[in-house]
Amino acid sequence: MISSQKIACFRLDIDTLRCIEEGVPYLIETAARYDAILTFFLNAGQSMRYRDLLPLGKSSVMLGAPKVSAQKKLGHYYLLRTLLGNPALASAYPEQIRSIIDCNHELGLHGGKNHGAWMRNVDKWSAHKLEDEINWGVQRIQSLTQTTPKLFCSPGWVGCEKLPETLSQFGFTVLADKHGRYCTLEQDAGLIRFPTHLVGEPDGVGYFEHLYAQSLSDEEIMNKFIEDLKSTGDFVVFYDHPCFIGGLKRSLAPQLFSVLSDLGYRVLSFSQALDQLKVSSA
Repeated sequence: MISSQKIACFRLDIDTLRCIEEGVPYLIETAARYDAILTFFLNAGQSMRYRDLLPLGKSSVMLGAPKVSAQKKLGHYYLLRTLLGNPALASAYPEQIRSIIDCNHELGLHGGKNHGAWMRNVDKWSAHKLEDEINWGVQRIQSLTQTTPKLFCSPGWVGCEKLPETLSQFGFTVLADKHGRYCTLEQDAGLIRFPTHLVGEPDGVGYFEHLYAQSLSDEEIMNKFIEDLKSTGDFVVFYDHPCFIGGLKRSLAPQLFSVLSDLGYRVLSFSQALDQLKVSSA
């Protein structure tokens, strides 16, 4: 990898009504003020399965990392709308999705027809079922943006053995399913395995979300962010959801863009970063 500059990438997973309706427009607007290019991953289908509903009232450590409850992250308004309607996001928000491309940001695919179903069942699906799910998502993005997604990440970081080969069949070049502070860019089975460094560990919770869930103030969150940036290096990728960083805690977004600028980072899309780092899938 070769680069003469410090590079930061956002991985922003769109998988709720609040993500696409409130978070995406705010982050696009804020990024424009800092000449930043973001990478969004769209769950084109439904956010959840009703059978998977759990108690939603308290911040959770069920998976090991502190996280904000769905009730708090979405707020009563968006949570109620999700419970009552649970629409497929691609069909419900075509203008917001097109705005990502129109504003020169990057859009990848995040799963298939249902976020929760993918997380809990993908390892049991047949090759035909997996292909159907991915094809469904690809077609939704194509029909809305006249572009074909080349980047993919799995809901809940949960993939399966068949996934890389299936993605290659659909023309994907990047799979972003690994996380950890010291993960590196790798090439395997014709795909670039794109790392995400800053997440809530051990389970891959949104980075800023997991800090907020520990009752840190905005100042404490930014101080931790600076500390983690300095210890990670000149190429850093961090993960969160638009519903949090552009919704519940939108006050953090201008601060984090400012911190990155002050520390000399350029905020690039995944594809731009790969160009700068001289990495290709060939």
